[in-house]
Amino acid sequence: MENRLVKTNCRWYVGDRPCMPHKKEGVVCEGCPHEEPVQRRILIVKLAAAGDVLRTTAVLEPLRKANPGAHITWLTAPPAVPLLRSNDAIDRVLKLDAGTVTVLATESFDLVCGLDLDAPSTSVTEYARAPEKRGYGRTERGAVRPFDEAGETWLQMSL
Repeated sequence: MENRLVKTNCRWYVGDRPCMPHKKEGVVCEGCPHEEPVQRRILIVKLAAAGDVLRTTAVLEPLRKANPGAHITWLTAPPAVPLLRSNDAIDRVLKLDAGTVTVLATESFDLVCGLDLDAPSTSVTEYARAPEKRGYGRTERGAVRPFDEAGETWLQMSL
């Protein structure tokens, strides 16, 4: 059953606690001037070292420009979570753990970007549900596989 007073398709909707505009200004969903309907859901999977994760945040500005109205979730390793939490270009930061795998089993995205070649990253990217994927996934036989031409080029360079 859908609650019509709560805008679950808003970029600011969190689900288990009040959203940021409510916390800052006390606004409620109905008539909220900050409502931003989500047009596209994007998952970025970047689990590498914290410095590498921080450097990769450079993709956020062009990603937002190319996808107005996007809700961006960033999945990363626990040590990198504090580096991403205060980034306004990221709507939700998830740390890789068993609970997150459960979340990924229930949610779907429009685009998943797997930006690492290691087994956990490519496996999670492969597992995540989305009609469009970029970067790298993993075959059933354990090989890294690129999802697109750009991924193929970078994979060849890295090998």
